[in-house]
Amino acid sequence: MKITGLLFFLVPLNIYCQDLTGTWIGRETGSSYFKLVILQLGDSCFGYTYDEGPGFCQANFAGKLDKEKQKLKGKGINFIARSSGHVLGVYNLSYSKEGENEYLEGSVGAKGTGAAILSMGMISFAQLKKITSQVDTTRFMIDKRTVFQNRDKQGDKLGSGTIVEENKPEVKEKDSAARINGTRLADTTAYAKKARISKLVQHIYTNADTVKIMLYDNGVVDDDTVTVFFDNTVVLDRYRITEKAKELDIFLSKDGQPHILELFANNLGSIPPNTALIVVMAGKERYEVHASYDLSTNAQIILQYKE
Repeated sequence: MKITGLLFFLVPLNIYCQDLTGTWIGRETGSSYFKLVILQLGDSCFGYTYDEGPGFCQANFAGKLDKEKQKLKGKGINFIARSSGHVLGVYNLSYSKEGENEYLEGSVGAKGTGAAILSMGMISFAQLKKITSQVDTTRFMIDKRTVFQNRDKQGDKLGSGTIVEENKPEVKEKDSAARINGTRLADTTAYAKKARISKLVQHIYTNADTVKIMLYDNGVVDDDTVTVFFDNTVVLDRYRITEKAKELDIFLSKDGQPHILELFANNLGSIPPNTALIVVMAGKERYEVHASYDLSTNAQIILQYKE
């Protein structure tokens, strides 16, 4: 969480609480993007938080669900990765459901005396929408699940959400909506992408119907994060690019239809602009594409099958 200084008040919600296992997307005061991934085991919840703006922070999360009051109380356990200025958070979230949509919203404070002093005791407000019942598990979550499964405690049941083991492909997060001060806002990534200019970097013709994309940081690793769209569908979400390649397999239509790969900058890292080296392996051909993009432009690569 990012230290911030706004205070909000909560209204109790009296709606039957469903299984919280899943991926929740929204915003927190002071952050442009907030994500909470939950694995519910009985009334215990384990997972991780991720937020951006400015910088980024990812931390392991543990909490307890009060099913009667429909409240989730939890806290950050330790950092997974972060930039400067972030502290672990304490969360007090209420559950609500409107039609098919599920929400968590409530207060976020700083964990620990030192962090509370730095934040001057101020409270933030978070609002999240459940976008999928799938979760990508961290080692922390897997260890907790193993302990839970080995317990002989009657009445405890695993959450019904689908578990995606770590190192599997990322969950494709569909367009979501969060409620900030009562107003519904479109998912920031999909919305902002449409408002930016997409600049063509390269048009690649290939006789291969399967293409491997390898993504690296093109320069000093400075915490650049990128969302990759393929034909307007998210295939890699808010990924922090490094000197180690991130590989994606892309399938092309043999009817000659052009496919559009776009790189969207979630931030500019510590050294603007956001830069990437994209290596495209198409059959026996190898292409190196150097892309530069910022908060007003997307980098675009067109891939097209041609015999």
